[in-house]
Amino acid sequence: MAEQQRPPVGAAPTAAAAAAAAAAAAEVTHAEGTGAGGGAAAGAAPGQAVQDKENEEDEPPVPGVRATRLQTIYAQALGGTVRKLSWANVAGCYPTIARRADGVLRKVQEQMASQLQVRCETEFEKILGNRRVIAKLNELEDLVGDAEKAREEAKAAGKTEEPTPPHTLPPQAILAAHLHPALARHQSQLHAQLQATQSQNELLVDEVRRQRAEAEALLARLEDAAADVRAANEALAAVVGPVAEETRLDAQHV
Repeated sequence: MAEQQRPPVGAAPTAAAAAAAAAAAAEVTHAEGTGAGGGAAAGAAPGQAVQDKENEEDEPPVPGVRATRLQTIYAQALGGTVRKLSWANVAGCYPTIARRADGVLRKVQEQMASQLQVRCETEFEKILGNRRVIAKLNELEDLVGDAEKAREEAKAAGKTEEPTPPHTLPPQAILAAHLHPALARHQSQLHAQLQATQSQNELLVDEVRRQRAEAEALLARLEDAAADVRAANEALAAVVGPVAEETRLDAQHV
């Protein structure tokens, strides 16, 4: 009675035929394994060429707690998938080839497991880089840490009021929260410009005061000179009349 097995096998396969059948099975199994262990690679968008280049130039961030946990879980899931491609499972799927071409099937099984693991790990690392997963998870950790710190500070200050859930806030408050960082940055720039303008105004005020003091000093000197002229005119007023009369009489006699 011919031996029954899941894939169709010829009545008298040779070593070459067994190798060809095993290679075909490897391709099918690899495609299925990739869908189970590295199916997340479908999330990488084809239009990420520019972003890929920028991410390659940047230094990779150090994984935090959540990023490390994600990598650990993926490694465990991939390891479980690869273990399904053990020699016992492959030989059970192809008993005739395992019996007649044991060495060829073992080599194919090892290549299948190795290629599956390498390709899945490569695709996973590419997705982490393209989507900036590690950096975003680190930002999430910072956000959670800030929230916990704010909660502890509120408890230490005796505040018992529960914070308002973000989804219940009005649109104006949400818009203001998003615009606050940009407006705060512009406010700092405007404050610096205002301080520089105030410093320049103070210098100009000092210059105006100096020039005003010089003008007042000149006016004081002119007033003193005018006073001297008026005093001289008063002193000569009594003499000018008789002298003028004598000059007129002398002119008549002549």
